[in-house]
Amino acid sequence: MVITDIIYPQNRSAQDDGRDYTALIIWRMNAGARARTRSAWMPPPEPIKVSEPVCLPLTEPRENENQQAPQPSAPKNSVGHGDFPACNLVSVMLGRTLSYYGIMAALDKHFPEHGLTMHQLRSRVQRMCLSPHIQIDRHATPTPEFTLYQVDRAYYLSSENSQKTVTARSN
Repeated sequence: MVITDIIYPQNRSAQDDGRDYTALIIWRMNAGARARTRSAWMPPPEPIKVSEPVCLPLTEPRENENQQAPQPSAPKNSVGHGDFPACNLVSVMLGRTLSYYGIMAALDKHFPEHGLTMHQLRSRVQRMCLSPHIQIDRHATPTPEFTLYQVDRAYYLSSENSQKTVTARSN
């Protein structure tokens, strides 16, 4: 429970339970100061009952209440699973040392509607490392980083053929 749960209760049918929470709110606000000064721990004060609880009838919902966050939808022009061209991925990586997150950030910057997930990107980069047509180094750092040096034309042809088989299987 946080302070805003007391100030703005989630259950609107019982907003006023007839207790004074002032001492509890102040105790929670001063928790950081007590921790910094290494004061002895004290239990939180109990709210003081000042009147009988008042139950309010439910009225129309507040603004933005009971509304779910909009689900991100795929852009109309976005490419599907495995449809991202290899030449675009190579153009982002060529001559640079990048981690998976660095590659994804560069793709987001240069190709905003790339449609690749992190899992798809990792599998593509791992396949690039295994390809005989690509000269790529995997740096053994705590976070794996890759430097792409050279790509043969045969890689583009083989990647196009593999994309065609993936899309043929999915249809």
